[in-house]
Amino acid sequence: MMACRESCHLLLFRPIPVRPGLLQTSADPELADPASVEYLTVSSDLTSGINGLLKLCAKSTMTKILIVEDDDFLADLMRDCLAASSYDVSSVGTGVEALQQLESESFTIVLLDWQLPDMEGLDVLKTYKENNGKAKVVMLTGMRGRKDDVMESGADGFLTKPVKMNDILATVKQLATGA
Repeated sequence: MMACRESCHLLLFRPIPVRPGLLQTSADPELADPASVEYLTVSSDLTSGINGLLKLCAKSTMTKILIVEDDDFLADLMRDCLAASSYDVSSVGTGVEALQQLESESFTIVLLDWQLPDMEGLDVLKTYKENNGKAKVVMLTGMRGRKDDVMESGADGFLTKPVKMNDILATVKQLATGA
């Protein structure tokens, strides 16, 4: 049996059909939000006590990622890929929106495009780090030969476009786990 890392909720439900990626229940939707389900164990014998226990682990330790990318197609592709890998993902398209989002929410990782419509990603990075930003920042750029500039500015990673989704996933996993 898998243990929760932080908070667990123990709830009793009647038996429900469950398919991977889909949670169907007649329970209160606030208590059984599919986005908060890490794993699910269902027993049909509620009378035997513990067999009727449904354990839902909240993903409060889930890695939160902010994608800052003005190319909607690329942003959607990254968001869908990362969300399918169980990351909590948000995205914005400008530097100003990124700084506002970073001020109002706590993120684990930021995937930051170098060339944004309103300002350079490097300026977003510098401003964020000057304001004691704690998230790990990965710069994305189509410009080769800029890695030294980026790393000196406080970035934790650098990927050159066109970038493979496997490279993004590997970088995110490495930063999220510290491995």
